[in-house]
Amino acid sequence: MKLFEDVVFMDRVMCLIKRRATGDVSSFGQKLGMSDRNVIRLISKMRDVGFPIKYCTKECTYYLEQDVKYDIRITVGDQDLLKIRGGRKPCLDLIGFQNL
Repeated sequence: MKLFEDVVFMDRVMCLIKRRATGDVSSFGQKLGMSDRNVIRLISKMRDVGFPIKYCTKECTYYLEQDVKYDIRITVGDQDLLKIRGGRKPCLDLIGFQNL
């Protein structure tokens, strides 16, 4: 399902940024399977909606200027099909998957 893929993708983006493990635009794009132009668009859109993303020229990586916490949950009835909590300690529970 595309929705699950999109949510997992955004969690991966956030985890790389939080860990300061993005590298430059080209490296980040390779890690995400995206072109440089699409990485730039993605970062721009994330900034537009309020993510405090900055780029460190010394370390050549994107990072968060302040802590960001997010909670995404898809529930059907009483069962969580998808639950992602992000913040200081990233956690992803997606039908058996974990993001460390």
